[in-house]
Amino acid sequence: MGITTGSRQTAGEESGKSTGKRRWPSWTVAVCFAVWTLERLAGAEQGSFDTQLTTLTPYAAALTALLTVLFLFRNRPAAVVTAVSCAASSPSCASRPPPDRTS
Repeated sequence: MGITTGSRQTAGEESGKSTGKRRWPSWTVAVCFAVWTLERLAGAEQGSFDTQLTTLTPYAAALTALLTVLFLFRNRPAAVVTAVSCAASSPSCASRPPPDRTS
């Protein structure tokens, strides 16, 4: 094995390690939105701060849709997680008819 072969193998190993480092931000974002969606669907918001954060659900659903498209090019499993989060949180953003107050 020559010097050039050894250096190529080392460069290939280093590039393999760096791809894992680039994926952790997408997984961090995907897991955060998945937790957001689970908390929203379970109705587990308690306290003033959590209740105020759940008012941002329509924006979170739109952001997860955008992130799904962006993650398709970088990290497909994270894109699946954000797509599921978007699909699960979107119905809670739909407009509901006003309550009937004819009593």
